[in-house]
Amino acid sequence: SFLHNWAREWFEYFPNPPVSLLATVSHLVKSRDPGLAAKFRHFGWSIGEVAWQLMSSGFSTVFSRNSWLQLFDHIFVNDTAWYEMFTVSFLLCTRKALLAIETTDELELFLRSETTVGVAR
Repeated sequence: SFLHNWAREWFEYFPNPPVSLLATVSHLVKSRDPGLAAKFRHFGWSIGEVAWQLMSSGFSTVFSRNSWLQLFDHIFVNDTAWYEMFTVSFLLCTRKALLAIETTDELELFLRSETTVGVAR
């Protein structure tokens, strides 16, 4: 099936999140943007937990319908690692908004609000 072939790693630790996948995302964010990683640490937020909220919802909470459909076009035609790299890119592209967040409530609102990050390419 599609899920078995494409998202096999997602089910390694089911019902828990995919630890190795989230560790990769976390490592990449930390190495590309130590300041953003420090912000997450300062508030006790795990990069993996934030990434998992986005990934497990398929980014449906932060994109308009059309942007979400474009995203899934990319997901279906690219290698599984593409989704991990997109997640890292999304966090880095929304850096300014993430750095402005001061509370967990604001973070939760951010994770449920539509963004203007483009996915056309």
